[in-house]
Parts: sequence; structure tokens; C-alpha cells
Amino acid sequence: MTRNDMPNRSEFSEYIEYVGADEYDRENGLDGPELPFYLALAAEVGGPVLDLACGTGYLTIPMALAGHTVTGVDLAPEMLELAKQKAASLPQTIRWKLADCRTLDLGDRYRLVTLTGNAFQEFRTRADLEGLLGSVRRHLAPGGWFAFETRFPRQSELMTPEAMSGEWSPETPWRTFEDDQGRTVTVSTSQRYDAISQIVEYAVHRRWQEDGRDAVVTERAVLRLMYPQELQLVLHYNGFAIRHAYGNWDRSPLDGNAVRMIFVCEARP
Repeated sequence: MTRNDMPNRSEFSEYIEYVGADEYDRENGLDGPELPFYLALAAEVGGPVLDLACGTGYLTIPMALAGHTVTGVDLAPEMLELAKQKAASLPQTIRWKLADCRTLDLGDRYRLVTLTGNAFQEFRTRADLEGLLGSVRRHLAPGGWFAFETRFPRQSELMTPEAMSGEWSPETPWRTFEDDQGRTVTVSTSQRYDAISQIVEYAVHRRWQEDGRDAVVTERAVLRLMYPQELQLVLHYNGFAIRHAYGNWDRSPLDGNAVRMIFVCEARP
């Protein structure tokens, strides 16, 4: 596949997380090692909890089930609507808010603010990051924690040689899942990387059989890679001190063997 084979930017959805809420849950699952990590943080620092970019309630709902007062915020109406449906039978009410995390102002303070699902990578520009981190500081209670994760920027594992050179990579199989009609959906990706902006652009292809014919939907995700020292500077100059830095959900140290970067931060005085 060459660069000219790829759809134009206008033909993609901007964020793959913001479309197909039911399919999102089916494709990504409802359980993972990050849940006990964040639940343990909440047990340690206490609530209330503010879950930013909450999507369909992947973390928000388990937080409520653990007894915390929780607010979930997302920019995608479809995601929030499904989250509300999933949480309808809970004994404890979750506050859901349709809003942009960069400009959020709820007028409340929280002991724990979370941002999971590698959503940090969607804040690609300095203005995006300043808006996000300003919102976090605005909502963080004294002594509260801000916890998030992002992928460790090891290019050799994240990208193909073609992508690293700025060209679209060949399509690579990623995963399969069963949709709500029982059809097997095969997911594959292509990617390219801009080394100056540190932006990775993904084309995500989903294929299935419909009435004996091949069907395909191609969507787009645009994410920023950040390096450990760069990220520490971004946090520092936006008013945060790093309390803990981990390399995986088992709280192993952030070092050259890290799978991801997980930060637990406090607001600096």
C-alpha cells in the first residue's frame, strides 16, 4: 500500500474512539490490568473521582461500584449515552458531563482525577496540553492526585520502518472481534509518523462479510508520542510534581524496559 492508496484526511473520522460505542466495547473489552491499578489509587487517596475522557464508562463504572462518588466527562455524545445505559442499574448515581476536557469547569474539586485508555496522546499540541492540565489543576482538591498513562515511545515497537520514514506502512493485522450481529470483524492498521511533530497517524480498517460481500470501514486516529523527559517538563511547567512514575500496571519502575509511562502527580504549590 502506498501513500496514494490511502484516503484523504477528510474521509476519516478524527477519533476512532468517538464512533461506534457498542463496537468500541466489543473490540476493546470491558476489563484489563489498568482497572485494579486505578481502583487501588482511589482506595488510597479517596474520592470523589473525576474520570476524564471516560468513554463508555470503562473506569467510571468500576469506580462507582467500589463506592466512590464519580463524575465522568467525555466529548462524544454516543459514548456517554452508552455509559449512562450501562450505569442505569447502579445503586450509586454517576454524574455524566458532555464537555471538552481542555475547557472543563465543573466548579467542584476531586481527590483523584484520572485519564486512562492512553487518551493523553490525543492532546497533540501545546495548547491542547495546557488546556487539559489547566482543567486538571482547576478540579484537583488540595492533596489530590492526577493519574494517567501513555505509551512508551519506543518507535521500533510502535511503528514499521515505512511509517518511521513518513510513508504509509503496509496494512498489518491487529485484532478480531464479534459485532452485535455475530459477524467476525477483522481489524488491521496502517500508519505513518512525522518525526518533527511526533505525530503518528493511523488508518484503522475494519472488515467483515455482509450478505456474502466484503464490507470495510476505514477510520483515522492521530496521536502524539511524548518522551519521558519531555513529559516531565510538560508536567512541571503546567504546575505538577510527579509523585510516582511507573513502567507498567504492576508498579514496576519507569526505565528503559518500560511498556508504558504511568504517572501519579500532585499540584505544585
